[in-house]
Amino acid sequence: MNPPRKAWLVAVALAAQACTASACGFCVEDRIAAVYDHTLVQQASGGKLQLAYFSWDGPVHRDEAMRARIATAAQGVKGAAPGSVRVSVEPAAIAVLFDPATLRREQFDAAIDRKLSSLKVLVTPLQTPAVAWRPPPGATAAR
Repeated sequence: MNPPRKAWLVAVALAAQACTASACGFCVEDRIAAVYDHTLVQQASGGKLQLAYFSWDGPVHRDEAMRARIATAAQGVKGAAPGSVRVSVEPAAIAVLFDPATLRREQFDAAIDRKLSSLKVLVTPLQTPAVAWRPPPGATAAR
């Protein structure tokens, strides 16, 4: 096989491999995508409710029964909006709307953690509350 043709075939094979990449479920984006619900996003955009995402883990069976138990427990957390809990088993993620007038985000995170620990499920928040961006000290902001 001549060298240019061989190089071309290698390039095509590498390009095909790059196109077949799939989600592994470990990054934040994959987990959020697994429980994303546009209706929840729209409800949160009204300003009264906030949307919280979590990953979960623990020495539990990852099946429909556990998904249902997690959803029920998370729905029982003070401040959780009725009917707003979404749970994915693989990748392991939770989305829930909550009322920040009832509990601040940090308090809500702790309450979800306490509630799910009874199921031997550990949760990790996947994003933090929005913080206004400020330029670093000594930097000048673009106008």
